[in-house]
Amino acid sequence: MYPFRNSVTSCMTADQRLDQLEPLLSEAMTILDRHTAQFKQLTNAVSQLAAFATQQSDNIAFLLREHILIKTDVATLKTDVATLKTDVTALKSDVATLKTDVATLKTDVTTLRTDVATLKTDVTTLKNDVAELKQGMLHVDSKLDLILSKLT
Repeated sequence: MYPFRNSVTSCMTADQRLDQLEPLLSEAMTILDRHTAQFKQLTNAVSQLAAFATQQSDNIAFLLREHILIKTDVATLKTDVATLKTDVTALKSDVATLKTDVATLKTDVTTLRTDVATLKTDVTTLKNDVAELKQGMLHVDSKLDLILSKLT
């Protein structure tokens, strides 16, 4: 039952027994002190790990919040890009229409230039005709004067 009970320990005095227990107790206390120091080191290490884990948790929470904001911004940008693509398509169509209109206007300008040239020619012809009529009228006037002078 007791490891110290045997024939040797039963003859020992109390002081002798204490003398035998003292090195065992000293060794046990040394082991206990070492374990206590290790426990304190482990406690400090666990506290540091807990603080580190809390900091990392805060960092992860921050990153997740920022990730959510970035995802929202990306979704908005995608919508904006889709709208811009639609606008660019509409602008391309408008540019094609404008090109057709410009080509039509160029044709119209060419036609107008031709018409203006024709009108200039017609005006020149009319001026010549008027000049000829004036000359003819001068002859008619002189002949009328001659006829009037003979009649009077």
